[in-house]
Amino acid sequence: RLYGGIAHPYGNSTTIPLNRRFFAGGSNDIRGWGPFQLGPGTIRSEDVRINGGEIKLAAFTEARQIFIRDLIGANWHAAWYVDAGNIWYGPKNDAADDSELEDGRFKFNDFYNQIAVGSGLGLRLDWQYIVARFDFTFRAHDLEVGWFNNKKLYFSFGIGHSF
Repeated sequence: RLYGGIAHPYGNSTTIPLNRRFFAGGSNDIRGWGPFQLGPGTIRSEDVRINGGEIKLAAFTEARQIFIRDLIGANWHAAWYVDAGNIWYGPKNDAADDSELEDGRFKFNDFYNQIAVGSGLGLRLDWQYIVARFDFTFRAHDLEVGWFNNKKLYFSFGIGHSF
């Protein structure tokens, strides 16, 4: 699945309302980061003053294979996945001139260096009426420490397929 979006204020408005902004992270988005923990850009999560972003790019891939059929009424699937993406502030953001937010701005010549990547293994319990997901994610590209420098595993649980 590929996802891209741009939210742009119109009229006299200079910001996008919070409920219309993009967010990244969580069990149904870029796994390995908690809900709303990723981005904007390379701004550290504890330094974020304006929640969400006006631009979002993301890509998700997942492969599943049944390895046990009909145990406790469910088919058991092994899953392997890679999630990548981020959010950024747009050019018309209310704080566009704030130099502290520069790392959160979308820059066409540098955005690819600000793509977070999580990869992992998961277990799917697939009953005919519901799917339970248990995922263990390694942050392959953690924007705060670089490529392959975060050795922690992150757990996430979800109901239904991630996409």
